[in-house]
Amino acid sequence: MSRVSLSGDVSSAWLVGAGGNFRLPADVPAGSYELRVYFSPDTATTVSTLSLADGQSRTIRCALGARQCK
Repeated sequence: MSRVSLSGDVSSAWLVGAGGNFRLPADVPAGSYELRVYFSPDTATTVSTLSLADGQSRTIRCALGARQCK
């Protein structure tokens, strides 16, 4: 499993992939995921694709002004 944390200006964020759909923060299986972020409560934006290795920890930081996550 990989641990993914979230910080910044978002109402919620999800990882979506073949391993399942996970609301962040979460422990997720290794694999590739789309990062879908809700900068506003009504609209999801796919901001990137993540590849996670088993045992990896990652923090996603989002900025509302830039509408971007890294």
